[in-house]
Amino acid sequence: MLAALRAATAVGPLFVGVFSDQTPEEVLRITEEAELDIIQLSGHEGWENLAFYHPYALINAEHVAGDSTTEALLGKCGDEHEALLLLDTKHPAMTGGTGLTFDWNIAKNVQAARPMFTAGGLGGDNVAQCVLDVSPMAVDASSGMEKVKGVKDPELVYKYVHNAKNARNEKGLIIE
Repeated sequence: MLAALRAATAVGPLFVGVFSDQTPEEVLRITEEAELDIIQLSGHEGWENLAFYHPYALINAEHVAGDSTTEALLGKCGDEHEALLLLDTKHPAMTGGTGLTFDWNIAKNVQAARPMFTAGGLGGDNVAQCVLDVSPMAVDASSGMEKVKGVKDPELVYKYVHNAKNARNEKGLIIE
């Protein structure tokens, strides 16, 4: 899956639809209508029926709780050829956008076993440290780029992207 995504990004940007606990039929309908390239499942979809979404590339979220372990998370996840793994913070009522981080040591250990994305409470102030500590394949953010809930702030988006890309060159970071 990684090779296919790398080849596709050489042509141009990829468009990702983020879904949470919607029916597979609804996800596919929206994906086709919007001409999306990647489906991100951020709810409680699990790993059992991912073949339904093929031929689309998939990102599947696992939510990390305070008592989560690397072994338990890896045991729940399917093969990286089925879907790319995204780790996000577990919350009792929300499946994303909580603004809360989780233990990045777990993410670091999972990343050592398989490529994955890190999400959960990331913003311009901490994304560089996440990149340095975890070395994820990618980072994902939502509420960390908002001053008003649900509305991305251009300055916060710029700071986030800039700091994520320049994490290994600390001189170039935007710190406020």
